[in-house]
Amino acid sequence: MSLTHLTLACGRTTGVADIRLTTTYGDMLESYPFSRLNDMKLSSADAALLSLPWTDLAQDRER
Repeated sequence: MSLTHLTLACGRTTGVADIRLTTTYGDMLESYPFSRLNDMKLSSADAALLSLPWTDLAQDRER
């Protein structure tokens, strides 16, 4: 059962069956977010993403 239906820019329609809401700063014990904290979180996320193995799909298609 869909909660609502969406029409995408391409004309395709899709149904929304579930909506979940999570907190962005749920792991903070106290205080509030500020620019320095945001920058630290983003830099650690960048480092985590850069450490993941990746594949160059363009090179795979050429093979």
